[in-house]
Amino acid sequence: MNRKSKWAIGAVSSLIVVGAGTGVAFAAGGNSSDPTSDDVPLTGTTLQKASQAALDATGGGTVTSSEEGNEGIAYELEVRTPDGKTVEVQLDKSFTVTHQEVDTPDQGGSED
Repeated sequence: MNRKSKWAIGAVSSLIVVGAGTGVAFAAGGNSSDPTSDDVPLTGTTLQKASQAALDATGGGTVTSSEEGNEGIAYELEVRTPDGKTVEVQLDKSFTVTHQEVDTPDQGGSED
């Protein structure tokens, strides 16, 4: 195998590993289908760190949306937990959970 082939295989392998580690991040990046929305989705490292903090706080699940916060909240994420609940998680700029709320269909949300 020549040097060029080895480099190409190494580059593809690296992309696969990075892609596998950020699958949730890519899935959660685009969260608004409304073109007039002011919501700014999280991306890159910010999305990865915020997603990890939210998933740690909820005990796992899938990040279904993410956005920059407003009114003193740095980041807001929505997580679908393994038991099917939807939890809104708010984080500060250091990725510390400041608030989380479970959305319940019949009550519109309850604070934890």
